[in-house]
Amino acid sequence: METTSNKHIQILADLLYKRGVRHAVVMPGSRNAPISIALNRQPGIECHVVVDERCGGFLALGMAQYTRECVAVVCTSGTAVLDLSPAVAEAYYQSIPLLVISADRPEEWIDQDDSQTIRQNGILSNFVKKSFCLPMFGGTGKDISWANRVINDAVNMTMCGRKGPVHLNVPLDIPLYELSCVDNKVKSHMVPLYEPVKVLEEKAFKALFDRISNKKVMLLAGFMPKSDGLNSVLNELATKSNLAIMAEGISNLCGDFVNNNVESFFSFLLEGNSHKEILRPEVLIVVGGALVSKSCKKLFRENNPGLTIRISPEDSLIDTFKSLDLQVDVDKEMFFKELLAKSVNFDSRYSSAVNKVCAELRQKCQSCSIDNFDEEGIFRAIYDIIPEGSVVHLSNGTSVRYGLQWQNEKRLELYSNRGTSGIDGCTSTAVGSAMVNGTTTTLITGDLSFLYDSNSLWNDNLPDNLVIVIINNHGGGIFSKMKGPREVEEYEKYFYTPQKVNVEKLSSAYGIDYYCADNYTTLKTSMEAAYAKNQIAIVDVSL
Repeated sequence: METTSNKHIQILADLLYKRGVRHAVVMPGSRNAPISIALNRQPGIECHVVVDERCGGFLALGMAQYTRECVAVVCTSGTAVLDLSPAVAEAYYQSIPLLVISADRPEEWIDQDDSQTIRQNGILSNFVKKSFCLPMFGGTGKDISWANRVINDAVNMTMCGRKGPVHLNVPLDIPLYELSCVDNKVKSHMVPLYEPVKVLEEKAFKALFDRISNKKVMLLAGFMPKSDGLNSVLNELATKSNLAIMAEGISNLCGDFVNNNVESFFSFLLEGNSHKEILRPEVLIVVGGALVSKSCKKLFRENNPGLTIRISPEDSLIDTFKSLDLQVDVDKEMFFKELLAKSVNFDSRYSSAVNKVCAELRQKCQSCSIDNFDEEGIFRAIYDIIPEGSVVHLSNGTSVRYGLQWQNEKRLELYSNRGTSGIDGCTSTAVGSAMVNGTTTTLITGDLSFLYDSNSLWNDNLPDNLVIVIINNHGGGIFSKMKGPREVEEYEKYFYTPQKVNVEKLSSAYGIDYYCADNYTTLKTSMEAAYAKNQIAIVDVSL
């Protein structure tokens, strides 16, 4: 087989495949030509070409977010690697495994006025687990061993412990386009890293169990990938103990004993009603990533729960509520299985009280009239239309906040880029996810979030299973719900930022089916038509 003549790049492509990398997002460029050629010709790795680096980074993030496997991202030299930084930062704070491979000039040309050359080595160090530089290949056995070690180390680092992005900088000299047959003397050598499942030793677990027994215990869950095993054990545990489960929808926990209406529950507690003391936990167990709910953070920052425990394989302490007492670096499912094994039928008055209030709040929300075609009503209508068990992405801003009001009885798989909570890349992430998940995928996004990332549609291989629903209030609607921005004269120009982009014409430019909705009837017919056609579509919901 002919491939690049660069021996260390031959090793790179072969090792990536052997280490389980099945997708590579490649941005066009000249300096990265040997890497692009090698990956394209490597059996078993599917390459996806994206011109815009920022979009390409988030597309790779969407793939890795769903598969939980390492995805490679390849770019040319110069500022291209900086354009990947928003996606890399998001991947870091979501613990998503990306291997960022940046081509570079040889070291002797750095800071020598050579074109498309910047200081790339370590350039992403604030947002990656580790930075590596692949040595230039001199043809010796030492060079082969060195290249193998660096590549193995980089791939291992993406997947070990707390998963996350890793940067591999690759200096390349000319010729860049020269081909040769694979050199059988230059062999890749796989060095896998096996990690044991982390469990708490019996003595430590017993001490912890004694501290939480017969207490009012609340489990609070932020964003996490879907885990049927964890979901099952938590629902069973909730039937046998005094455990109340408050889980935001993007935690992907659901069931009869899981309450997803986190914001409305904690907002209710902040109102100072008579239930406040009864419903407040004595022990708070936290799992998952950053929480969306502002009321939850406000309540626990002002009222210490008593004992706060975080179950998380983090590299440092994460004390969201300024009350952390214990951080336990173990597998979440194994931890709760141990807890279940030791649990007996405790007094469940606390969990029953929490579940009762949550049910009442949901019923109150459902009973509200949706005669007006507004955002709250639209999100309730959208939930009824979305296919059961499908994948849903929520952009940041208004979309994620309304979307998390749902009680996830339809067992949707919910995602949102809450690592850094920016609007950049929400569409690209959904595109990447839809390309690998094989199921109906819906992105619900605001108009500014969509337009900001509209280059995500500049892709010759857009997935047919994606429906993009735009809540189009012609500006930054979330700022209209904040007290501060509305009170200053700069509100409209500097915060709301009205826009007049014709989404129908934009859809046509990309060759995407377009539907428009301006009432509940047309919303239902448009979304149903989009799902039925099995072709990427945009539903523009105009307010």
